[in-house]
Amino acid sequence: MTNSRIVLLLSGGKLGTIKVEDIKENIFLPAKFDQNNILGMLTENGSDEVILGFNSGHLAKIATNNFIINRKITNNGYYSDSELNFVKTLNVNLALSIKATAGNKEMTLKTIEINQKKSRFSKGIMTLKPKNDEITTFEII
Repeated sequence: MTNSRIVLLLSGGKLGTIKVEDIKENIFLPAKFDQNNILGMLTENGSDEVILGFNSGHLAKIATNNFIINRKITNNGYYSDSELNFVKTLNVNLALSIKATAGNKEMTLKTIEINQKKSRFSKGIMTLKPKNDEITTFEII
């Protein structure tokens, strides 16, 4: 476990990584990571996939290993043309329902209906397109 890493999904489409052995007993995160900007965490021994939801109404499902072992993705982060507002890690065999809401519109879809993307630039699938100053939010139901 000493070589294990934790990947932090940060605001602005960036990723941060921390080696587990570098985490001190009384300090959880190094000072270089503003804790208010941490949107999600991935671990090498955790889930198989991560679902990312964006204000624009897009949902993307990406293999967790792409964030952990792919240096290009780790250096450059994830799709950032729209702000990330939802992060959910899950196992491949687990089917969950996600509710998307934009204004007074709602839709529900299952995680197995979202195709896994191979690229950090992936927008994924469009759910509900927000109007004007609205954003699309997501929740597990």
